[in-house]
Amino acid sequence: MNVNTALAENIVEEVKRVIKEDVIFIDDTSTIIASTDPSRKGTLHEGAQLVLRTKQKLYIDDSNMGTLKGVKQGITMPLINHGSVVGIIGITGAPEKVEAFAELTRRLTELMIHEAFLLEEQKWQDRSVEVFFNEWIRSESVDQELMNHGMRLGIPLDRPYVCCLVEAKEPKNQPAQAERYTRSAFHSCFPRKENFFVRWGEDLFLLMIEISTPQQRKELPGKLESCRKEMEKQYDGLVRIGIGSSRDNIVMEEAYKNAKKALQVTTEAKLLIFYEDLSIDLVLSDVSDEARNTFLTRVIEPLQRKKELVETLEVYLQCNQSVKETSAMMHIHINTLHYRLKQIKECTGIDPRTTEGIVAFYLALEFLK
Repeated sequence: MNVNTALAENIVEEVKRVIKEDVIFIDDTSTIIASTDPSRKGTLHEGAQLVLRTKQKLYIDDSNMGTLKGVKQGITMPLINHGSVVGIIGITGAPEKVEAFAELTRRLTELMIHEAFLLEEQKWQDRSVEVFFNEWIRSESVDQELMNHGMRLGIPLDRPYVCCLVEAKEPKNQPAQAERYTRSAFHSCFPRKENFFVRWGEDLFLLMIEISTPQQRKELPGKLESCRKEMEKQYDGLVRIGIGSSRDNIVMEEAYKNAKKALQVTTEAKLLIFYEDLSIDLVLSDVSDEARNTFLTRVIEPLQRKKELVETLEVYLQCNQSVKETSAMMHIHINTLHYRLKQIKECTGIDPRTTEGIVAFYLALEFLK
């Protein structure tokens, strides 16, 4: 793998911070692709051809400047990564003057190149894992070929996983940094190598967490909430998580669909939801907007201008229809409460003191949320 122009220019800028001499970066065709002297960019450097052949540093002075085209006095050095020359860096100046920091410059540059290559390799690895998970969670069955593919990527499919979908709105500044910190937060809470973090699209991440013991399952909600709060520090808004599991430990299609449904019904009051804990929330999420609006018009619209009656309904439901508790919480007399409940019935035609009536009002208030 060779160094591209963008990386070469970044390296030259960083090296320039350390030394005051002019610096050039040369590719494997002996062409200068980055330089502190713009006029040299794109020109051929014949000294680099010798460095490419010998893999040794070259001193350029009065003895050889006349025979090499495109060179200036200085030191030209090969940059080695995994035994191969991936580029050449040159420092302009009298060799005896720049010799003191030539080796330091070469080592600094090789470290930068090595780090850049590792990041590129990680991107390819992440992309391979992302493609694999897309195939796995959308497969209705898992064959040996898919299992072998997973093993090659270090993803054992025969483990019990829970599937989590995380929604996080990217910040306007440095979105890549936010993802890096989010990934770090996840691996800090779930450090085992069998747990996986995958970018899943715009504002979405997929977490696959192995849960193989009752203790791990017991600790999961608390650890996920800690992870969610840590992730939230990197984003502009709230971080939401939906969690799903599957009856089949190998086929993850069901777990993914359940996680997606759980994520859809998260609210600002409840940002982390397990699909298995859903009851009426799941049913409400499938109601169309048209049906919601029709229902609200019928049930709650007559009360919209009477806020005290809506508040009374909310507290009445919160207190499980206990007249005594509701009047105490609202600091009103029981007779006042009975009068308000009567008003609600007169305005809507629905009696909140009946089972059918209180269910209707409960649904309406949930739709309003």
